[in-house]
Amino acid sequence: MEQNSVCIIKSDKYNYPKADELFRPSICYAEYPYKQDIAQEENHVYQMVRDGLHMCGFDTAHYGTSDWNPLGEFIKPGERVLIKPNLVLHENLGGYGEECLYTHPSVTAAVVDYVIIALKGKGKIVIGDAPLQECVFDILLDTSGYSKLVEYYKTKEIDIEIVDFRNTKTYIQDGIHYQQTDECADHGTIVQMNEISLFAEKTKKELQKLRITNYDPRILQQHHNSHKHEYNISNEVLLADVIINMPKPKT
Repeated sequence: MEQNSVCIIKSDKYNYPKADELFRPSICYAEYPYKQDIAQEENHVYQMVRDGLHMCGFDTAHYGTSDWNPLGEFIKPGERVLIKPNLVLHENLGGYGEECLYTHPSVTAAVVDYVIIALKGKGKIVIGDAPLQECVFDILLDTSGYSKLVEYYKTKEIDIEIVDFRNTKTYIQDGIHYQQTDECADHGTIVQMNEISLFAEKTKKELQKLRITNYDPRILQQHHNSHKHEYNISNEVLLADVIINMPKPKT
C-alpha cells in the first residue's frame, strides 16, 4: 500500500512529561490499552501524537471507539516492529539539558502504545539506534527515562527490548579517548549497494574525501571506492517487518 500523509501538530507548550508517570496519557482514551494507568499531570505530547495519527486519516471509521487501530494498516499481529528514535549522546557537552540529544521517550511511548494495539498481543517490539561512539548507552537510557519505559511494558508482558546497534564504541579513561570494537558482536550485516548507492556517481577524488567522525578514513575507503559501495546495516533493521523512524530535529 502506498500512502503519503503529512500533518503538523503545533502546541505552545514546550515541556516534556517526566518519567515519574511512565509517559502515560492524562486522558483515558477509548482505545488506550492500560486504562488503570493514567497520568495525573497533563501529557500533551501523547495527545499530539494521537491527534497526528487521526489527522493522517488512519482508521477513521473507528476513531473515538475502543476499536480504533490507526497503525493496523501497516502492522499485523505477529510481526517484528522496529522503532528507531534518534539517540545521540548521554550528556550535553555545552552544559545545558540533555533533552535536545534524543527523541524524547514521551513521544516514543505514545507510538509504542499504538504498535501494541496493532500487534494484538502477538509480535515483538525493538527500540534501537546507533548513538555517537562516545555515548554511554546505559546512562542515556536511565537519565532519559527509556529504561523505565521499557520495564513498564515488560510488566505488561509485552515482548520488547531496547538495543544498541553499535559495533564500535569510545570510552574515556584518565582524559584519554579509547576506541573499542567488539569483533564478536553480530549487530550488523554487510550489504552491497554498489551502483544503486548514492555515492556511485561520485568521482574517485570525491570518494577519497569521505569522512565519518571517529572512523578511520582508510577503512572507509575499503568499503566506498570506484568498485563497490557497501554498508554495515543493523540486523534489527534487516529482521524488522515494519520500521518506524522517529527523528529528532536539533541544532
